[in-house]
Amino acid sequence: MMTGLSEVALPQDELRSRIPTGYKRVPPQVSGGEKEFLKGIEFPNVLPVWEFNIAGRLRVSSRPIGITLSREADAFLAFNDALGICATGQSSVEAILGFLDQLSHFVQYYNSLRNDQVTGLARRLKALFGELFPQAKS
Repeated sequence: MMTGLSEVALPQDELRSRIPTGYKRVPPQVSGGEKEFLKGIEFPNVLPVWEFNIAGRLRVSSRPIGITLSREADAFLAFNDALGICATGQSSVEAILGFLDQLSHFVQYYNSLRNDQVTGLARRLKALFGELFPQAKS
């Protein structure tokens, strides 16, 4: 479940065992083009993502992160309100990749700060990114 920010982080093996099966992974470059990728998708649509490239290393989040994908008149929007991340692109893939770049940046940034260096919203985001990616602290 993608809600409930106070869930306890699970070991990697248990996380992988809880990932639903039977889903088809869609690579960033879809053969047949964007039209094929978007076929049957209604907007807005939440995409649960578990694996991320952070600082050149594959990281698995402690729980899925929902990326809401929305289509506007001339652009796509990928966002997550709880994380305060939003990216746009001319295609859905471009918007999602922009979101993932920002996520990687913020995980590294907030994990590099000491607790006495943050207050308010920054303190909440530091705690949240630390919960989602505890292994990125090292």
